[in-house]
Amino acid sequence: MYESETEHEYSPSGSPSVGQAPKPKTSEPAHATIIGGSSAGAFFGLGAAVLGIVGLIGVAPAFLGPIAGIAAGAALLAEGSARALWYSQSGRYGPETIGSTTMGGVAVIVLSILALIGLSMNVLLPTAVLVLGTSLFLASWAFPGGTKFLTGLTGMVLGVLALVGFAPMTLCLAAFLCVGCGLLFSDSAWAGRFAQAQS
Repeated sequence: MYESETEHEYSPSGSPSVGQAPKPKTSEPAHATIIGGSSAGAFFGLGAAVLGIVGLIGVAPAFLGPIAGIAAGAALLAEGSARALWYSQSGRYGPETIGSTTMGGVAVIVLSILALIGLSMNVLLPTAVLVLGTSLFLASWAFPGGTKFLTGLTGMVLGVLALVGFAPMTLCLAAFLCVGCGLLFSDSAWAGRFAQAQS
């Protein structure tokens, strides 16, 4: 039902699919900004995944968990900003389609920072995971792709389980690992496609 992003995403050049009206191509500065934003998203996604792994093996999980959340939120924010620029350049969608990604990224960063300074970590960090998963799940309808759908759904389930008290730190770290890998693959694919289109 859901195809991979690399198979289903729209062309970085703004080229239309069959039966659609032509869309304007992105300018070179916009191309560079989109590549930079997608690369930043992939970098932060990798950071979230690595921190999730290190925390899961027992190295300072209470400290690395919120840091992983901040990294995942930054990845989501960078991705949303990069894609918002492309969609605004191509004229395909309005700003409302990327609201869940950018605002979700900001919310995850804020919740993770509050958890890091010790404010109800067992509530705020699972909430950050739930927001992260929900943002990706909603974004999967604006940006079709199986990666976002599956990682978003996984984040939502793990966030709910963590909120009800079922091994909250372990589930949060597992969620950041899963979502971080998803963002790494998704944003790497986008950055690669734009770099190829620019060459």
